[in-house]
Amino acid sequence: MKKILTFTLFMALFSGLFAQNIGIMLGGGVSNMKFYTDDGEFNSLMNDSIGQMSIYHVGFNFENPIIDKSLYLQFSLHAMGKGFITNNESVYLKMHYVHIPIELKYKMNFSPDYNFYVSAGPYIAFKLGGEYYDKDLIELAAVDTTGTIVFDPEIKFGKTEDDDLQPFDYGLNFGAGFGLSHFELGYNYGLGLADVSTFSDQTIASSNFDKFRWSHGYHTFTAAYYFTRD
Repeated sequence: MKKILTFTLFMALFSGLFAQNIGIMLGGGVSNMKFYTDDGEFNSLMNDSIGQMSIYHVGFNFENPIIDKSLYLQFSLHAMGKGFITNNESVYLKMHYVHIPIELKYKMNFSPDYNFYVSAGPYIAFKLGGEYYDKDLIELAAVDTTGTIVFDPEIKFGKTEDDDLQPFDYGLNFGAGFGLSHFELGYNYGLGLADVSTFSDQTIASSNFDKFRWSHGYHTFTAAYYFTRD
């Protein structure tokens, strides 16, 4: 994992320093989180109860040409929301990340100013913060007179079972869209590969699971404006 992070940060620095095309972008979409265990019934029960949360992302794109006007190495630096909300809207997790995709981007040019592109590559993300909401727990805490029920809305990021979620996420990003002069409209799909749960192997085993993973996923639409164009 450390090698992946080091390589990704190196590529990000390289791309930012030598980018030929630099742009700003903003967009939104939906995010979700999925449970994966060896118990299909548990997976269906949990995942069917979780809905998609509206999210944002905003930041910068840097394009570095590999083959002139067709193949690029694109590095992006975004602030991005992730999370989920239950179908009855009684529970949600809302998180904010520094999101860094590094992708190969291929453009099919139909004219000097018009193109269609596809892109794909890995991403890594670092936590900025997050908040948790649980309607039932909040109501219980409000009427509890013993002080044993306490609700804390802040998500705790870390690597122990005292924490709520892992501080890092990584996965794959796939994109497609259209470019017109300095403007670009696109769609992105993110497949989280990281297990962001903090359960230990002992806790997972005591719950009668052989494996347990909790991961992010997202669909976003983006509008970008490039200050420079090759």
